[in-house]
Amino acid sequence: MAPARVFGAEAIVTFILVLVITSVTTDSKIPPAATAVAIGSALAAVILISGPVSGAAVDPARALGPMILTGRFTDRWPTASSAPRHATMR
Repeated sequence: MAPARVFGAEAIVTFILVLVITSVTTDSKIPPAATAVAIGSALAAVILISGPVSGAAVDPARALGPMILTGRFTDRWPTASSAPRHATMR
């Protein structure tokens, strides 16, 4: 998979996930149970969207951990750099 495509997919799904999390946790009108459902649903949607493109590596630690353990570091820069950079865009 092209690194630019992986980077773009990770950037989009990270932004969506951070947007949902900050939206539901900062609104006092939303009950806690609905907050949990919204975040879980957003995470499931993000995984389904980015799975075929980037392997659904929404969390850089989740992506880099297996790379370190297996010793396979192919195209690790999109996964490692997109989530932290785009999570701060909100």
